[in-house]
Amino acid sequence: MRGSLKASRSEIAIKEKRVREFLKAKGLSALCLTTSKNFAWFTCGGDNHVEITNRRGVSTAVLTADDKFLVANNIEAGRMAAEEVEGQGFVVRETPWHDDRRFEIIRELVGKGRIGTDWPFPGAEMVDGELSPLRYSLTPQEIQRYKEVGRLTGLAVEQACRRVKPGRTEHEIGSLLARNLLASGVLPAVILVAVDKRIQLYRHPIPTDRKMRKYAMLVACGRKWGLIASATRLACLGKVPHQLAAKHDACTKIDAGFISRTHEGRQASWVLSKAIEDYAATGHADQWRFHHQGGGTGYQTRDFLATMSCTERIRPNQAFAWNPSISGTKSEDTIVCTRKGPLILTQIRGWPTITHEVDGVVVQRPDILAL
Repeated sequence: MRGSLKASRSEIAIKEKRVREFLKAKGLSALCLTTSKNFAWFTCGGDNHVEITNRRGVSTAVLTADDKFLVANNIEAGRMAAEEVEGQGFVVRETPWHDDRRFEIIRELVGKGRIGTDWPFPGAEMVDGELSPLRYSLTPQEIQRYKEVGRLTGLAVEQACRRVKPGRTEHEIGSLLARNLLASGVLPAVILVAVDKRIQLYRHPIPTDRKMRKYAMLVACGRKWGLIASATRLACLGKVPHQLAAKHDACTKIDAGFISRTHEGRQASWVLSKAIEDYAATGHADQWRFHHQGGGTGYQTRDFLATMSCTERIRPNQAFAWNPSISGTKSEDTIVCTRKGPLILTQIRGWPTITHEVDGVVVQRPDILAL
């Protein structure tokens, strides 16, 4: 991690304070963070994954009232200490790879007190669902890292869009996108690609062997330093058909409404209710029913989805990824709700945009790229 993106003493202190307040409120003696999302958050961008599909990381961060430890096997301990949590004050405890005593070591470190955990192990209490709010309000350093993740993810999607060609399969287009992400150190958490009529049929189109003729939609969720940035872009060979352009204009207007209304203190359900009104006002009243509309993000693709029964209120410096869609089109970027207004992380200069004004806020949304 370079320069200003490294963990600072102030960020480390903020994370420790939040966890220790959680320990006190819950009457716990220690908290164990093993999942990649929570480990990355607490270690200010540290990465404890090896296998992409496994939520259980290869090391555990343990915080008590007075100390913090990193517990890992002898394959991972040295690398983790040198490359992922260097200078953060962790005491490292090692276990042999062939005799994984990670959780026995944790119990020995903590003693008889109650232990909270985000991954099941004997004698500990699962508190994973209660930890998410600790991550919601991003620190200034996290926002700086998130800007870089957003820039790299947005750039990867847009560069891939500019290289789509007739005859290329969705798999081939997806490989362009994945290559762009990986080349900049961003892990593809989600890659969706659809071409032509398939965009109209499916809201979550994992790539297939379908070959592109005229129109493509590319979606990526890129992960770096634990933070996940989501973006969708569309590209069309030649002039964009009038009916499609009209749909996309409506979709981006709805998205602009989502973004402009994402204010600290408001309920996510209220923001959704206003978007449902926008769907109706643009002539697409039922389209919101066919796909979720997004919600809070950060160290997960979505920490929660905005529904009419959602009780979440928007926190200061909380990240959101809204993704309204109308059959055949979609609009999506990742934003941070700041007191100065929405900060769009995945928007890259040079891409065509559509400008909307909602509730006095002017928002630019990505247009369909005509190739």
